[in-house]
Amino acid sequence: MTQEQKFRNKVNNLSLLLAVLVVFFHSNAYLHESHDNFACRFQYFICNDLSQGAVPTFFAISGFLFYRNFDFSQLKRKWSSRIRSLVIPYLFWNIVYTMYMFLVSKMPFVGTDAFPLDIPHLARGIFYHEYNGPFWYMFQLILLTFLCPVLYTIMKRKATAIPFLVLLYAL
Repeated sequence: MTQEQKFRNKVNNLSLLLAVLVVFFHSNAYLHESHDNFACRFQYFICNDLSQGAVPTFFAISGFLFYRNFDFSQLKRKWSSRIRSLVIPYLFWNIVYTMYMFLVSKMPFVGTDAFPLDIPHLARGIFYHEYNGPFWYMFQLILLTFLCPVLYTIMKRKATAIPFLVLLYAL
């Protein structure tokens, strides 16, 4: 097994663990018991405390992989890859969810307000995930991906990275 294959296996194993933690985090709604015994406290720790770090760790892995051996000559190829892996699925599923919301709002027995099929609603649904809430993370990842030249330029030198991080922390 090559070094690259070993590295990819480690990334895949960590990603699997993080995916399980995301599922645990979203299952915390079933924690209705008091936390007066070890099993409940342990379950609460896994589902709430430990799982909180899963999505930020996914972001860190994505950023690490994006910047691994990075130079600006690779930017077009990397952006093209992210368009296929992030932007196209994001837009596709947001279109599906927006159309679903439109169709469901037309059903009289659902009891929701009619969904106006106009440009503002379509734009918010398709480009800003208004009707597909769980896609907040993809939206953030897309923004960070396309801001990467700016972030890379700022973060590669201590003289700009430290003030930038202090500013982020202050905000």
